[in-house]
Amino acid sequence: MSASELPQDLSDQELLNESGRNWNQWFSEMENKGFDELRVFGMSEKLLKEYSLELPCARVIALRFCQYIGKCDLNDSANVFEVSVTKTFNYPVDEVFGRATDWFETENRTELQSIVNQKRLNCRWLSDNSTIDVKFQKKSSSKTTLIVQHERLESESDAEIMRNFWKRSIPNMIETL
Repeated sequence: MSASELPQDLSDQELLNESGRNWNQWFSEMENKGFDELRVFGMSEKLLKEYSLELPCARVIALRFCQYIGKCDLNDSANVFEVSVTKTFNYPVDEVFGRATDWFETENRTELQSIVNQKRLNCRWLSDNSTIDVKFQKKSSSKTTLIVQHERLESESDAEIMRNFWKRSIPNMIETL
């Protein structure tokens, strides 16, 4: 079974085949390494980086550990929230892209992950490791639409907070630089 075909949950044998550890070994290791202080997505990211697991396997292990420590219900953890905020500016795409890039590079709450051909920025929100995808659409020679998609938020209230943050921040990001 390839990692992309992993089920939503793993049997004991599938887990051992995919990761080389059983559930008790994972839970013990994760408790000893402070995983219980992280949110489920932080756990997945740490598993990816420290253990070189495939993403589906890391997600299942993180979800099961989260359930094991009583931090989340396995069925509820699939509820991931996202927000999208769009704003059109009377500036050419290269100017909007430059200003947004400057803002993300200097913003202490984000880490710029990648830049794609003046069309897209990918960032990480540092407080919860959620992801931010910023797209730039040229409407005309002097008009650009900026779209911020903030993904992997863990609650409806987090999503609402970030929606309000982006509604306030996007105009300032472009107009005040």
